[in-house]
Order: sequence, then structure tokens, then C-alpha cells
Amino acid sequence: MTAASEDGPRKRAVPAVVWLAIAVTLFGAGTPVLKALVDRGGHLGSMLADAISYCNVLFVGNICSAALVVAIYRPRRVFGALRSLSPGQWTALLINTLLSCVFAPALIITALESTTATAVVLLLQTDAIFLAVSGVLFFGERLSARAWTGLILIGAGATVLAVFAGAGLAAAGVIAAAALRSLGNAAARADLARDETLPAFLFVRNLLGAVIFFGIAMWLFGPHHFMDTFSPGLWELMIVYAGAIVLLGQLSWYRAVSTLPGGTVSAAWTLAPVVSLVVAYLLLGEVPGGPQWVSVGLVFAGLAVMKLGVRHTEKGDTRPAAGTERTLAGSE
Repeated sequence: MTAASEDGPRKRAVPAVVWLAIAVTLFGAGTPVLKALVDRGGHLGSMLADAISYCNVLFVGNICSAALVVAIYRPRRVFGALRSLSPGQWTALLINTLLSCVFAPALIITALESTTATAVVLLLQTDAIFLAVSGVLFFGERLSARAWTGLILIGAGATVLAVFAGAGLAAAGVIAAAALRSLGNAAARADLARDETLPAFLFVRNLLGAVIFFGIAMWLFGPHHFMDTFSPGLWELMIVYAGAIVLLGQLSWYRAVSTLPGGTVSAAWTLAPVVSLVVAYLLLGEVPGGPQWVSVGLVFAGLAVMKLGVRHTEKGDTRPAAGTERTLAGSE
């Protein structure tokens, strides 16, 4: 057996920009794909109509993601990385898991039950505000006046969507989710996403996130809430979903940001909501209405302006520039 097969995958000669393109595409598609799966789950093969619920997708999808991490990296490397984590890293990992893999996804799936994927995607762009602020407060990053202008435009776009486009309480939940994701990123950003700790990071945040979410849902709704969890076909579908959308996106993202300069990452990430809107149209037939178009214009203008005003990190820095990092939470 070769060293590569024992210790997990070695870095291939794949250009970092390709990893970045894959990550942007997959995470852009994530929210509308999730809504399409749940809305049309009853029409997939012999699966029960209620088997693909948001809670089942989040629970089963995260378990499958954790299992795939072990399969890809091999148990020895994953559990070796776990043993190497310091108490401080475990604390950061727990905070990241709770905020980014449990509470934020729960708020997002709740919003998807009452509003469109397009609205959720636009509102999630407010995480750029929270990420930038966390970068300033916790990492000493500095933003130019132009970057702050971009953040204000994004906030204005979210306000238009919440007040004039009927998002209502769902908007408050998604914005809260964006804030929680940002805090979770701030906790894990310092050193958990490095190559040597990445297998442990991905394994624990997915598995622990699934377990904690399961416990909370059981406490709130009772055992019957997951009665369709072992329906025929659900786990097979979730393995495909977790591998293609969640885990490949996570791995691609970290491969890209560990190599590329922050400016490149920031520029590419402005395309993620474009992918989201296109996929929402193709899969769900969603077309923004009048107020939503105003929100689209403000959000994208803010992302573009902010991108020009961020002080970027240097090539090889594993921390993306402020406002460019995104949480790779479970089954979002």
C-alpha cells in the first residue's frame, strides 16, 4: 500500500483557480439545490414523499459528509489529526460547529420553508458585513472607505428585501444565520483550516454538527420527527449530495484559499450569488420581482465595491481577505 493511500489524498497538480471555480460553483448552487431536493423529494424513485425533509437532509447529509472525510483521508490521518488538536483548537472547533453547522443551518432551512431560495441567497450576502467586521475586530484587518461603502450597499439591499419584498421574519432569521456563520468562521479561521488539521476539522464539524442538531430536534419535536430517516434511497441520495455539494465544495475551497491571494478569492466569490440565482431559475423557476431586482442591484454593487476596497492577504496566507470567507456548513 502506498503512502498516499494510507495518509489520504495528496495534493494533485490541479491549478488553484480550478479548485476555486469548483468551490464557487458548488456553494453557489447549494441553497437552490437543497430547496429543490426537499420540494421534489417525493418524486425521486421509490422514496417516501416526506423522507427528504430539511431536517433529514441536514442530519443525514452531515453524517455522510463525515463518513466521506474518513474514506477520503483514511482513518489513520483523520484520527491522528484529532489527537494533535490542542485544547484551544477543540474549543474553536466546538464554537464553529455550534454556530456554523447547527444554529445557522437551522435558521436557513426554517427560512427556506417560507420564502424563496433567491431571497435566502441575497440575504446571506450580509455575511460579508459580519465577516468584515470580525476581521477588523479579531484579526486587525483594515478596510478602506470604499469597502465600508460596499458593506452599506449590501445592508441596504437586504433591507429592501426584508421590508419591501415580503421576506419578513424569514429575513431576520437568514441575517441572524449570516451573523452566526461569521462568528463561527472567526473562531475557526486562525488555524483549524490548515492542511494538517483539515481532516479533523471537516470530520468533527460535520459529525458533531449532525449529532447536536439531532439532539436539539428530538428535544423540540420528539422521536417521530426523524421517523423517515431510514427510508429507502435517502442515504444513497445524501451520499451523492454530501460528496458532490458539501464535501467537494469544502475541499475545493480550502485548496484554493491556501494558495491563492485574497484578491483573487474575493473577486471570484462575487460570482457565487450569480450562480445561485441562475440555479434557482433553472431548478425552481424563480425569477426576482420588482423589489428583489432592486435588492439584487444593491447587493451586487456592494459586493463589487467592497471587493475593490478590501486589503487583501498575500499569496499562501490561509486566511482569506476580510469579507471573502464563507462557512462550509453541513448541508446548506
